[in-house]
Amino acid sequence: MNKQIIFSTFAGILIGFIIGKVTDRPTPLNNIESAPPSIQKQESAPEKIVYKECPTDPTDSILPAPSLSANLATPLLSNHEGEVRVAWNAVPHATRYRLQVLDPVGKVVKTYTTPRTTIYLKELAYNESLPFTPYSVVLSTINRKNEEGAISPRYEVRIRPLKNLTAPSINEITIENE
Repeated sequence: MNKQIIFSTFAGILIGFIIGKVTDRPTPLNNIESAPPSIQKQESAPEKIVYKECPTDPTDSILPAPSLSANLATPLLSNHEGEVRVAWNAVPHATRYRLQVLDPVGKVVKTYTTPRTTIYLKELAYNESLPFTPYSVVLSTINRKNEEGAISPRYEVRIRPLKNLTAPSINEITIENE
């Protein structure tokens, strides 16, 4: 055999052997198990995202409208000082209530927001020439997220003209001695 052929065959085998050993050598990149513990990557199962339905919290839901107290007669009438008492039933989970006063065409005249279930309407304009001036009120609830709930039906309010009631005056006092 020719020395050249033997040498080139031997060289090819040697180079193949060296290349095989270099690529087979355990390194942190191609053989995690044999790498030092500080380099080993912790194998873990892929993370699963679990969606849970949140329980419904009634304090966060849109609340129903309050209704007038049963002991109030409608239409609501003003007293001799022009005040109207409006009282309604509490709604569970309501943090506040909104009461809006509407004029006869439905335009909002006044808005009140209160945590209470009673309010006195004062200083509503009235027409002296009419037996009463008509208004209406609507009520709604507000939850803890500041969301307004359902709006109640309109409740009629009548403002009567103020009566100028005065006490009789004494013009003269006479003291009699017996």
